[in-house]
Parts: sequence; structure tokens; C-alpha cells
Amino acid sequence: MKIYSCQMHIDQALEELILQEEVYPIMEAVPESEKLSTKCTYCDESALYVVANK
Repeated sequence: MKIYSCQMHIDQALEELILQEEVYPIMEAVPESEKLSTKCTYCDESALYVVANK
């Protein structure tokens, strides 16, 4: 599972992944090459982080 998140929604993304997957989340910055085209899962802002379980 991967959730893309802006600065405002990072807490929500971390919490959602923990509740759904029951694992410790891995948070990484979105690669520079994907920043302009990747949107936050929760809003229309550009994603800054990727929250994943692997």
C-alpha cells in the first residue's frame, strides 16, 4: 500500500496506513522526478511524501 501526502495530510496518511495494514509505516520524500505530477491522496496539492508499508 502506498499513500501520497502533502505536508498538511501526513499525519492522516501515517495513521491510515497503521490502521489498515497494522505495520510500522515507512515515510519517504517523493522523488524529484515525480514531484510535479504526483498529487496528495487527500487533496489536490502536490505530494511531498510517500507513506508505504514496504
